[in-house]
Amino acid sequence: EGKKLFTVILRDSTVQKENEQLRARTEQIVRENEERYRIVIEHTGKLVYDYDVPSGAIRWSGAVKQLTGFSTEEFQAVDIKSWELMIHPDDRQEALALLAKAMNDAGTYDFQYRFRRKDGSHIHVQDTGTFLTDGRGKACRMLGTMGDVTEQVNSERALRESEERYRQFFEDDLTGDFIARADGQLVSCNPAFLRIFG
Repeated sequence: EGKKLFTVILRDSTVQKENEQLRARTEQIVRENEERYRIVIEHTGKLVYDYDVPSGAIRWSGAVKQLTGFSTEEFQAVDIKSWELMIHPDDRQEALALLAKAMNDAGTYDFQYRFRRKDGSHIHVQDTGTFLTDGRGKACRMLGTMGDVTEQVNSERALRESEERYRQFFEDDLTGDFIARADGQLVSCNPAFLRIFG
């Protein structure tokens, strides 16, 4: 009687402090890596996507504004169904067929198509992605990029048209035209050359 009992609990706060410091350092490293990743993808000039197959949701990053005209926040609403509708109608069937094949094979998708921007104009994009699989080998996710290749497509078209104009001129010219190597060997000639020189 008359004795007082005390309970004393001692905790070593060193381990807790070390864990908190480790957690804070890990979070800082993750933030720094995310910032590096964001900067790199923004400077590639490409739109980067992460497509969740079961839900149809797509996470977009990179050059979203540059390629689509939408802000990154606005473009987050674009899921697989919305993306399909943004493909030019003349390219849509082939784009979707190739996507379905790549998904079925859990392989890669690589296709060039016209893509509608916010203002209604179309750009040519090269879309390249890889499907990832779940434990059963079924495609569950796709990671990829879309790059604007409009300038390249227009340059190739202009080159083809220029070559066609030159070919047409060469064929229709009434004077005898020919192309020869430096050693004088004839490489090509037009019909007028054949008429003139047999």
